[in-house]
Amino acid sequence: MIGTGFKPNTDFLNIEAAKINLDERQYVKVYEYLETSNPHIWAIGDVVGKQQITHMALRESKIVLNNIFSDNKRRVQFEDIPFAVFTEPIIGSVGKTEEQLKKSGISYKISQTELPRCSRGYIMGLKRGYVKILHNQKEIFGCHIIGEDADNLIHEIVPLIGQFNGWEIFLNTIYAHPTLSEIFTRLPPESKVL
Repeated sequence: MIGTGFKPNTDFLNIEAAKINLDERQYVKVYEYLETSNPHIWAIGDVVGKQQITHMALRESKIVLNNIFSDNKRRVQFEDIPFAVFTEPIIGSVGKTEEQLKKSGISYKISQTELPRCSRGYIMGLKRGYVKILHNQKEIFGCHIIGEDADNLIHEIVPLIGQFNGWEIFLNTIYAHPTLSEIFTRLPPESKVL
């Protein structure tokens, strides 16, 4: 199977009658609280064209429900959403890629290791698996994992992305032994600076 992208299916929605604006790609345009150009209509999920993954649509639905019924409005944030690709091996990812960091001109370091290097990986007989974290002295910009349990391991990093002291918190985290999460303690102390 090959996925070549998404195309909005907004043609049949009678957008003009609802007085809803579309963006240049023909997705429904939403603002910071997921409201559309019509103040009585909100939009979530694939029709918005941002993060077209189920867990983001579920989050968007909670934000919209809150914003409809509460005076304490919540903004949507489309960056740094974790995702997994359920291939063999599994891929887990969150945050920026090297390409994005280079384009942005952000200086970063790479810390990387292989899953077989942790005790649990050895016990499981893992022959492959890879973890790469993109960071500076204070902040984690992205994490990309390929291998056993990558879809779960990535969530160790999610709350740290974009936190001013995320790298320091990460370095001071203690992991149970023997778990695959211990792989994060097997990153070399010296990182390659780019």
